[in-house]
Amino acid sequence: MIIKSLKINNLQLIKSAQVDFEKVNIISGINKDNPSESGNGSGKSTFILRAILFVLYGYCEEGLKLVDLIRFGEKEASVEIELEENNKTYKIIRKIEL
Repeated sequence: MIIKSLKINNLQLIKSAQVDFEKVNIISGINKDNPSESGNGSGKSTFILRAILFVLYGYCEEGLKLVDLIRFGEKEASVEIELEENNKTYKIIRKIEL
């Protein structure tokens, strides 16, 4: 199964984002506030790992509640993933509401 795209709305610090995946994807970045510590809980890992865990399985990693994923000041968050297998496309959309 291949991930074709991922759309995120109001997930933690991410208001709205979409990534269209091609053959090979590398997601990298750096914490500009402190380059020696690039894990600040609002970047690459949040975007990919938390979003995919949530949309595919309906949960987040230990220590977080689903409502903790909703962006501060918003009433809901959503993630949409588009997958392809055997020339068939599947779309999964999952939402969290307060």
